[in-house]
Amino acid sequence: DAQAQALLSAPSRWPEALSITEARDPAAAVALGVALAERAEDRPRAEALLLRHYRMRRDWTMTERWARLLLLQTTSPETRRDASLSLIEALRQQRRLAEADATLHAALSERPTDPKLLIETLRALPPHTPSPTTERVAQLRAAYQSACPHTTSTHDQITCARARAWIAEARGELDVAQDVLISLTWRLKDPGDLADLYERHGQCAQLQRFARRWAERLPDRKDAPKLKAALARCTR
Repeated sequence: DAQAQALLSAPSRWPEALSITEARDPAAAVALGVALAERAEDRPRAEALLLRHYRMRRDWTMTERWARLLLLQTTSPETRRDASLSLIEALRQQRRLAEADATLHAALSERPTDPKLLIETLRALPPHTPSPTTERVAQLRAAYQSACPHTTSTHDQITCARARAWIAEARGELDVAQDVLISLTWRLKDPGDLADLYERHGQCAQLQRFARRWAERLPDRKDAPKLKAALARCTR
């Protein structure tokens, strides 16, 4: 109680105090966070600070806890959006995908054109199927067109590139999908997405040519597991 009282007037010190307390006694850190939130003049702001602390530490249980509390406490559209994004990430990290999708759906019902929420719809692309529904393709294409042209973060740009390839493939534009994934492959030095595309469409000769180029350009990664697995399945 004394520690929380001393920290109330200095929110900038909360993350450091929580980290130190957590290293010594995780339960005490939880109690300190609760005390800070309960006594703060601006409780939603306090909860947002605590939420960011636990999200940065990738403590998904505590991220979920503070995100849910913040959603109960605030009516600010931006704060609710940010709390929802934190909750979605925490749920996905815990493999609770249905709950994450429901949370995203609820957030979009409040802010249907929010670019940050639309990007989230593109992070969890559905599996490729021979005939994806026209409605689903249209939804993802609309999200892409609205959210992706002005993205600046590398993480979002990669998400948008994968979404563009998914949408192109679903529309039968395989050349477009291939071009996008070739660029992404060399950018990330990860052959998985492009190898999967060739395998899905039975383009084994192209997959083999790609594997040779991969080995020439990145000999230290010539035995990439995803590429080897796709080659084994495609050449059976």
